[in-house]
Amino acid sequence: MYADLKQVSRDIYAGGQLTEEELAKEIKEKGIKSVINIRSANENGYVDEAEICKKQGVKYSHIPTSTNIKEWTKQSGEPIVQDLSNAPKPVLIHCAASNRAVTFGLLREVKDNGVDFEKEADRVGLNVEVFRKYGKDYLK
Repeated sequence: MYADLKQVSRDIYAGGQLTEEELAKEIKEKGIKSVINIRSANENGYVDEAEICKKQGVKYSHIPTSTNIKEWTKQSGEPIVQDLSNAPKPVLIHCAASNRAVTFGLLREVKDNGVDFEKEADRVGLNVEVFRKYGKDYLK
């Protein structure tokens, strides 16, 4: 599931599920100050990262988000975007494969820094149309 992290912005990295070793490596190499896990605990391959982050002195947030995008609303996404805005930076947000994490990272960038969602989605390779549609609908 893990692949190289996508740098959504100067201070946000987004990706898929990392192993404990990969997470520790990314925290150290990128100077990560916060980790936001948006996977549900019942997803295959879920890793409880709270203890890893605590040992590394990193703020950890777990905000479970459905894998079924049809269940997403602006209200269900707002806590994630808010946590991205308020978290100590740099922050690593992740889900299983990266699409959810990249989407919310981009929404935070639009909200806080006024970037163009479509242009930035192209830049980071967010190519799954349902996630792009959610982003556009969220911003209406």
